[in-house]
Amino acid sequence: MARPKKYKISLTDDELKILKSVMRKKKTTKTVRNRCQIIIDLDEAHGKILTHE
Repeated sequence: MARPKKYKISLTDDELKILKSVMRKKKTTKTVRNRCQIIIDLDEAHGKILTHE
């Protein structure tokens, strides 16, 4: 059984733009890039709907 989502993430357009710009910077570490990508993917307004498949 899947766990229910504990937190709902809904980003505004400005917040999404900021996260994407942080990911593009050359000085950004890989860990921070991965975290930004996870937040973007979990975003209910802009992200993909992720399933187990």
